[in-house]
This record gives sequence, structure tokens and C-alpha cells, in this order.
Amino acid sequence: MKVTIYGHVTLDDIEGELMIGGPPNYGGIILFDFFEIKPIIITSCNPSDMTRFIRETQDKLNYIVSLSKETTKFSFPRRGHEHQMELLTKADKIEAVVASDLAIVSPVCREVTNGVLKQIRSQSKFLAVDIQGFTRTGEIGAVKRGYFLSDYHAIESANLIKASDYELTFLLDLHHFNRDELRQLLSSVEILVSRGRKGATIMHQGIKYDATAPSVSYVNTTGAGDVLIATYAYLRAQDKSIKEALSYAIAVASVSISYDGIPHSMSKDQIANLAHNIASRIVEDPIDNIIDELNNMIPKTATSSTDEEPVADPSATLEQEPNQS
Repeated sequence: MKVTIYGHVTLDDIEGELMIGGPPNYGGIILFDFFEIKPIIITSCNPSDMTRFIRETQDKLNYIVSLSKETTKFSFPRRGHEHQMELLTKADKIEAVVASDLAIVSPVCREVTNGVLKQIRSQSKFLAVDIQGFTRTGEIGAVKRGYFLSDYHAIESANLIKASDYELTFLLDLHHFNRDELRQLLSSVEILVSRGRKGATIMHQGIKYDATAPSVSYVNTTGAGDVLIATYAYLRAQDKSIKEALSYAIAVASVSISYDGIPHSMSKDQIANLAHNIASRIVEDPIDNIIDELNNMIPKTATSSTDEEPVADPSATLEQEPNQS
């Protein structure tokens, strides 16, 4: 299977320590280590910032890099607290498109335009989109929510859309649909809702699948959502069942947060055992009205205001409370 991941690779300043990050790296390395798939990473950056990392991962990842004066750089005051992040510098937009069996589009600051997204859709058999980067303004400084997904019509043609429960406000803000049309659209697309320490939910064709995350001690939760969508999308593109894909995705994401930085190895037996336990606890319920279900998952403090994000997104990662000594 040919897999392509679109999004900025990043430099993450976490508590003063500089690390390589970005959805393509987190998701891509997991796909190689766990499924032995060498994905194509399509990104934009200053290559000098990534030379050593690309050399170290050349056996795992194929990079197509658009040259940029800057590399996207974020600052995290505390490990795992993505809602406190700041955008320091930003690379150019991504323009290259490669035909693939599975395309995962995971921008961090609106680096994929609607036109490019349409091209990706036309050249991909299965399209998975993480809306996180589409709901950010992309402005330098404290990361804020700002743009609406109605600017991105191509998102509607995705096979899979991932959002946190906070980001559902933006998913529901597709203004060019009336309520009936929106309900029909969201019923046909698989929706993966990352719910932080609560686990994750899939909604598809009138059924909601709720899965709880195992209790784990974390080191750094940055990138957990990238691991979640990469694992789930790959398994679904392989025609695995929703329950199997969801349980494995949560298991892999849960283990990934026990690493500081990008994981470079995982125990497949450990993942399999976790996935088995998660699968046994998945609850299936019928959905009478998917719009109402999604609205009910939105935190009470969430808003779709274009001015700023008034509160932190509590479900940006699979964050667990640290163990108390």
C-alpha cells in the first residue's frame, strides 16, 4: 500500500528543549515501526533544520521537501500541553501532490490549501483529514482558532475526518449545507473524535463506537493525535473493521505518549494485548441524529468565534494525569 502524509514537519521547543516533531513524523514512523510501511512525507521546511533527522530516518520515511526559508516552529511551555503552544515561525505552503492508496492530510497551521486538498482527493483512494490545522489562524504568536471549515469544501469528500470534541464546533460550521444535507454528509463520512483521556469515538452510518483509553503514565503527549489518525486510517484503508482499527489506534497512541519525542520502536505484543482489552470494552450505540450527537460532545465552554479561542482545548491529546509519587 502506498501511503502519503501531508503536513509540516516541525521544530518543537518543549520546556526549552528542541525536538523534531510534526504530524508526518509522528504518524509516519509509527506506520513503519508497527506496519512496516514506508510512507511518503510531503512537507515544506528549511532542509538544514532537518538534515540530521532525515538522514537518521531515511530507512523509514521518504521525504518530498519543498524548500522554504523557514521551518515551522512551535513553543510548548509544558510537555503535553498543546493548548499553551505558540507558533514562532512558519514554513511555506505545501504544493506537491502524489497519487497514493492512502493520503493522510494533517496540517498544523493551514499549510494545505483547498485547491491542493482537491488535488489530493482526486489522486487518493482513501483520504483521511485531521482538521486540527484547518481550525487555526496560522498567525505567528499564541495559537488561536479562527477560520471555518466552510472555506475548505474538499474536506467533505474525505473518507475519514478526525477532530477533538472541541474542534467539532468547526466541523459543524459547514455553512453551505442546510441541516438535512449536513446530516447526510456526516452520516456517510467516518468521523474520528479524539476525546483525550476519555479515549476516542467513531461515528459512521448511524452507529457510534465509544472506546476508552487505558490508564497509562505519560512522558509527553505531543503527537498522540497524529499517531491515532495514522494508525486508524491505515487499518481502515486495509478494510479492517471499525472496532479493530479503533482499538489498535488507541493502543498505539497510548503507548506512544510514554516516549519523550518521536517513538522509534514499539512492542507489537504489548500493542496487541492493549488493543484486545480495548476492543472488549467498545460500546456500540445507534445514532438517531448525528448532528445532535456531535453537538452533545462539544464542551460547554467551546465557541466558534472567529476572534480567539477563549479556553484551552481539553481533548487535544490522549493526556493522562501523571502518577503521584
